[in-house]
Amino acid sequence: MKLIIIFITIILSSKSFSEPINDIDFVDGKYFAYIKDTNSLRWEIIIIKENNELKIEFLDVKRGKFDYEGLQVFIPKTELTNKLSSQEIDNTMEYGLQGIRFYATLNVNIYGTLGKSSRLSWKHSSYLHSADFKYIPYKFYKTFKEELKKDRQLTTNIFLEKFIN
Repeated sequence: MKLIIIFITIILSSKSFSEPINDIDFVDGKYFAYIKDTNSLRWEIIIIKENNELKIEFLDVKRGKFDYEGLQVFIPKTELTNKLSSQEIDNTMEYGLQGIRFYATLNVNIYGTLGKSSRLSWKHSSYLHSADFKYIPYKFYKTFKEELKKDRQLTTNIFLEKFIN
């Protein structure tokens, strides 16, 4: 019996150390994500989770372009933070930021479960563009930005695979 308890303890502790970002308890703190969607637009979001509240400290879409039914549409870098308000969250850690206008009539949605997986999506005509992502603790922000200077294709998902997990 003692051996089984020790074995279970080792398994539980090794999971928490070998996977510091994946499916963890999403403790209060500051987190960020840098996302590239299926149409190659890049997005940056910084959040603060405090008690049962999710605050969006920063959200923007980077300068880019996308194809709109054969027409190249250029998007200027646009900060969207002022279009958002704090959101109450419960123990499920689910959240949803819906209908955030980022260009003309285009809206982006960001939703998911903190500590697990989130999704950014937007639609034009009949095309849906999206990206799944995870938030990273803000303590990695400076390192991420340094790596981003070396590799402009870097996202937080790639950063997690390369440097953290």
